[in-house]
Amino acid sequence: MVRRWLGEVRGLPVLMQVGLLVFAAGGLLDLLSHAAPSPWTETLERYLGEDAVLAHLITLAGMVITMLGIFARRVFHGRHA
Repeated sequence: MVRRWLGEVRGLPVLMQVGLLVFAAGGLLDLLSHAAPSPWTETLERYLGEDAVLAHLITLAGMVITMLGIFARRVFHGRHA
């Protein structure tokens, strides 16, 4: 199942792949910041800001890059690609 999913992701345009990677990294950082044990919280807050704002911004950036990939694909490959 994972191989099939990875095969489908590899078939996407590069910009969409990058967007999904950035989105996944931001989501992982967000999950880590909210589920981290108490001793890690202070350290993570130094890097990610209060309430993991940086993780949320990274996730948002991933979404935007993915959408740019979708729009670029439509522009370069026609409207019905």
